[in-house]
Parts: sequence; C-alpha cells; structure tokens
Amino acid sequence: MSSITLEDRRKRKKLDAEIRTQGLVGVLLLLTTLGAMIYQARAADVNGHKGIADTALVAFENAKADLQSLFDGKDLEHNLMLLKRRMTFGSDFVPAWMIFIIFLHRVLTKSRPGARRSLLNACLILLATLGVNAFLTSALAAADHQAVLTDATLNGIYFDGQLKWMFLFLDAFLCGLYLFNSPLILRIGAVILTGSSAIGMASVAIPFGLLIPYCVLGLFIAFSGIGILLLFSPQLLYTEKPKVLVRTIT
Repeated sequence: MSSITLEDRRKRKKLDAEIRTQGLVGVLLLLTTLGAMIYQARAADVNGHKGIADTALVAFENAKADLQSLFDGKDLEHNLMLLKRRMTFGSDFVPAWMIFIIFLHRVLTKSRPGARRSLLNACLILLATLGVNAFLTSALAAADHQAVLTDATLNGIYFDGQLKWMFLFLDAFLCGLYLFNSPLILRIGAVILTGSSAIGMASVAIPFGLLIPYCVLGLFIAFSGIGILLLFSPQLLYTEKPKVLVRTIT
C-alpha cells in the first residue's frame, strides 16, 4: 500500500510542476506582450517619451484607438498604412495568448478528466485563428499591389481582422467556463474571462467598437492573474483532494 501512496505523490508532484510551468508561460507572455506594445509605441512616437510609464500609457491609448477603429464599421479606413497598423494589431497578443489557452486546457485535462474534450475544441479554434490570420496577411499583401483599395477588398480585410479576435473571445470564453469549478480566487478570474469574452462577442455581432478595448483589457487581466495564481498555487486547479490525502490502510 505504501508503494501506491508514493506513486500517487510522485504523480501529484509531476502535475504540480506542469501547472507551475503553465503559470510561468502566462507570466512570460504577459511580460512579452507588454514589452512588444511599449516597444511599438516608443518606435511610433516621434517625440520619444523618456519614461517607460508614459510610453506604456501611449501604447494602451494606441491599442484602444486601433481596436475601436477595427470593430466600428461606420467609417472604414482606406489609408493602407493605417489599415495595416489596425489590422495587424494583436499580431503579438492573439497568437501568444492562444498558446497560453492551449497549454491551460492541457493541464486542465490532466487535473480534471472531465475536461478532455476542451483541449480538442481549443486546438480547433487555434487552427481556425491561424487560418484567418493567414488570409488576413495575404489580403494585406494583395492590397499593396492595388492602386486603389476597393470596397470589397476593404470589407474583406476588416472582416478577417474581426474574425481573428472573435475566435480569441470564443476560446477564452470556453476556457473560463472550465475554471468555474475552482476555488473562489481562481473563479474570480474565470468570471472576468467569461464576462469579457461574452461582451466582446456580443460587441462584435452588434457591432459596438467602444466596448471592445475594455473586453480585451479584461482578457489581459484575467489571463495574467490566472498565470500568476497557477505559478504560485498549482493546487487551485484541483477540484478535489487527491487520493493520496484521503486513502486509509485497511
């Protein structure tokens, strides 16, 4: 009986290590996406802000404006330079956090056997997101060779850009649902995740671009908080006590 107990403990330690690794991935992606936003804002700002806090504020303000212009279909932008900047916004954020979602679903399937189907759903949505992003890149490259952007080309580019974010909202929503059966502190992250995703998907459908930046910010806060929690408290992902803690020798 003691050998089985030791085996259970080894499995628990191994799973804890994998969950901590997932948390570490989240923290690294947080720092990477923040750094990319600040770098892009500093490069685009001709005045060259000296303080990193000022540059970060500029980065968030630029992101807010780009997202609003992407999801507000009233006045489509025919300027190719501005179009590229707005359509490619999230080129760092979306793939990075899609990877985070995939790995989070992976540790969920190991700590919660009932969540195995979620990994397949997440992978399918990831493939769809990558496919849409490829179409978007191709459409922007084709627009480079056009003397004048036609309305059909412009509408297609905007649609691909919106669809890419729609897939991220959908995958984040599913991810949040699987985290509802968790301790309170992790459940708060799940509520922020599902709430932001649901409002984001509704805003895409309406469309109502004013809310989108705040929905994306909600995802960013939720993903970052979940990553930090899993890094320091992997046991939060367990829905029940492991058998090693409740087994008695008969």
